Amino acid sequence: LSSSLQIGLQTADPAVSEGLGRKLDLKLFSRNVGFLNQAGAVFGLDLMYGLPGDSLDGYKRSLDYALSLYPNNMAMFRLSVLPGTILADQAAALGLKHEVDAPYLVQESPTFSAQDLAQAEQLSEAADLFYNRGRAVAWFNQVLHPLRMNASAFLEQFARFIKGRNLQAFSSGADKSSGQTSDPVALERLQLEFLDKLYEKAGLEYLLPAVWDIVRFHAAWARALAEGISTDIAFNYDPDELLGRGAVDLDQFASFADFNPCTVQVQAGPGEPQVLVKG
Repeated sequence: LSSSLQIGLQTADPAVSEGLGRKLDLKLFSRNVGFLNQAGAVFGLDLMYGLPGDSLDGYKRSLDYALSLYPNNMAMFRLSVLPGTILADQAAALGLKHEVDAPYLVQESPTFSAQDLAQAEQLSEAADLFYNRGRAVAWFNQVLHPLRMNASAFLEQFARFIKGRNLQAFSSGADKSSGQTSDPVALERLQLEFLDKLYEKAGLEYLLPAVWDIVRFHAAWARALAEGISTDIAFNYDPDELLGRGAVDLDQFASFADFNPCTVQVQAGPGEPQVLVKG
């Protein structure tokens, strides 16, 4: 049976963390998470918004830091001021306004307005949809790099992109805790549509064939593993070259790689998916 770790980072701001009675050494934290990645461990990171002394900008920086560590999932919550806790006893002194009934969510603080909390919630929902349910861990930072954007800015734009859309296809029957969606293929299309718009706006259209290959391959792999679905993908590049270490920098890869159209079949099976390449 596979197992995973869920790590309560909560914030990447040492001052905010210290206010909660927790010492945070970001260099040590990054190093230890690096050991997990080297060992191939499955782990998730927890973040919380609305913490005393934190702000919307601070939460964005925490999200940027957390996603730079390649977690397998992100759990993002609004702070709950639970009765009987030290935080609840100090809430008035800290200026924390919160619900009087369960789940006791913070509504406002001196550094985190109600409007900013609502924005942090929208940002967290966008991150959950794109990164968690979109199964983007394997390629998120790779496709983000050419755009010269941090993760929070990217996800803010994604939140605006999906605003007003009918997301029933992505919420009905979804199990957020396991990363399952009712329609993973439709979610993949939504991700690719958004990436197309961003890359075209940035004048990076020439990188899109590589982006399409990477996203489609990893999506197909995840579907084969999780749902037992096999997929044929029309690839633009040699998959051995594109999916290797040499393509970590997509701009550099596209500067020397030649187009090599082929079909990649990701086959579901009893163990790991099998990959077949057809010319």
